[in-house]
Amino acid sequence: MKATTLIFSLVIATLMAGCISSASTASTTASPAVEAQQPYAVPYTIAQGYFVRNDVDSLPSNRIITREQFDSLFGMAAVMGENGMPTSIDFDRQFVIAVDVPVTDRITSIIPESLEFVPAPLNPSSMQAKIVAGSTIEFTYKVQIGAPQSFSTHPVLILVVDRRYNAPVVTHRCISFLSH
Repeated sequence: MKATTLIFSLVIATLMAGCISSASTASTTASPAVEAQQPYAVPYTIAQGYFVRNDVDSLPSNRIITREQFDSLFGMAAVMGENGMPTSIDFDRQFVIAVDVPVTDRITSIIPESLEFVPAPLNPSSMQAKIVAGSTIEFTYKVQIGAPQSFSTHPVLILVVDRRYNAPVVTHRCISFLSH
């Protein structure tokens, strides 16, 4: 009986210590000096009607902030019919996130999964800044590779994003092979 009471007392004491410890941790993380912010989704538009120029082997960067940089990497491919013109991009108000895969003779799709702004911790002195140094954008996408085709392509996905989210981009890619 004494052994059962001793074990029960130790379990209760351990639980109490855990509660005190987490309460102490919670009070230190709520410090006014640094405020943690949660990542949040970033709206974007998928640009249509562009292709990677033939003299570009791979994209040197996934964040493109000027028209000159964009035009050195991509050409326009207007097609007949409704919505046949390439997506308009205003580099004064927007920037581009682009990801590609090497030239391939397989059917290949690049599919966006998520685009999130990950804010850096804020100090009270930097509360007025829109983008705090250390913030990033995390872009997760999936590459689906399918059956062979009779020609080669340079698959690319271009996202148009509002410039207020302009921060370094971290990409996460998942590759899946489709059976044919």
